Amino acid sequence: MMKRQSLKGRVEGLLLSLLLIALVVIALVTFGGRFWWLPPLASQHGKAIDTLFTVTLVITGIVFVLVQSLLASSSFGLLAARRGEQSTSPRTKPLSWSGRLSQR
Repeated sequence: MMKRQSLKGRVEGLLLSLLLIALVVIALVTFGGRFWWLPPLASQHGKAIDTLFTVTLVITGIVFVLVQSLLASSSFGLLAARRGEQSTSPRTKPLSWSGRLSQR
């Protein structure tokens, strides 16, 4: 039974990781391919605004890819490793934000 749960955890972790990787690839193709983009400049300040928009989009895109990659790698590793090791002991139970708030 334990091996079956471990296998199920690995499959779920792999599927979640693949879903996150697909999300990142779709986002990169959509924004990187510039299938949609800004309209033609309407004023003399348009170039500066477009540059600011592009810089903001590049920075947030890099952060998005890094965070989603970290999430995909950790979901595959942690979900697969800890699937069958759930404990009801309060000392080994991981704290979440809701757990911290409810303990006050």
